[in-house]
Amino acid sequence: MSVETRNRYKTIWLSDIHLGFKDCRANYLLNFLNSVECETLYLVGDVVDLWALKRTFHWPASHYDVVRALFAKASEGTRVVYIPGNHDEMFRQFTGMTFGGIEIRRQAVHQTADGRKLLVLHGDEFDTVVMCHRWLAFLGDKAYEWLLRA
Repeated sequence: MSVETRNRYKTIWLSDIHLGFKDCRANYLLNFLNSVECETLYLVGDVVDLWALKRTFHWPASHYDVVRALFAKASEGTRVVYIPGNHDEMFRQFTGMTFGGIEIRRQAVHQTADGRKLLVLHGDEFDTVVMCHRWLAFLGDKAYEWLLRA
């Protein structure tokens, strides 16, 4: 799709992509990314599912293609801000750094066209189970995966 025929937006938010999880619908996301242009792209948590990758390594070409598309957006001038969540929390140690044009932040403040300010962060910051009882969060993750298979 040519740049001229892409839909244009000021800001796009994507959350809970779960690359590395076998049920991730990366091809749908890739089609979307190829059909849009934006000034700012927020990746709000769980972009990469490190929990799933730890259990079983699953990284098909479509997941790689999504990562390439995100880096391409950054190199083409889109501001890409990655705010890790609980499934990709390992990336929080890189807060304040930029990799390939993608900024890693713990949170961001987005100003809307009409001047309102929005706090952008991943919801796990408010989840006491995830923050205080990690074993229960992992148990819930296992149960969720089992339900998807049933």
